[in-house]
Amino acid sequence: MTREIVRSCIAQVGTRLQDPLPSCACTAGWLSAQLDYRDFYVVGRMYRFATDPDGMEVEVARLVREGGYSAEDILRIARFLQDSEADMSAACGFLEN
Repeated sequence: MTREIVRSCIAQVGTRLQDPLPSCACTAGWLSAQLDYRDFYVVGRMYRFATDPDGMEVEVARLVREGGYSAEDILRIARFLQDSEADMSAACGFLEN
């Protein structure tokens, strides 16, 4: 999942950063330190759909249907990501320069 998060992050950042790899790797590492494996797995599956609401909806349905996750699990993880955005940025944002 770490690789998936890094790849997805790099694809989302595009050309905004000269070298997005350090920042994206830091983000993946920060997330892995904050989440248990089960929640980290969900983040890895959903991360690539951050800018694709339709794809996100399909992936969430797949996780609920096939992954043994409840809608409440997904919402809890999504809330964590929203609530921790400032902390993650503080930890990894300096690598964007």
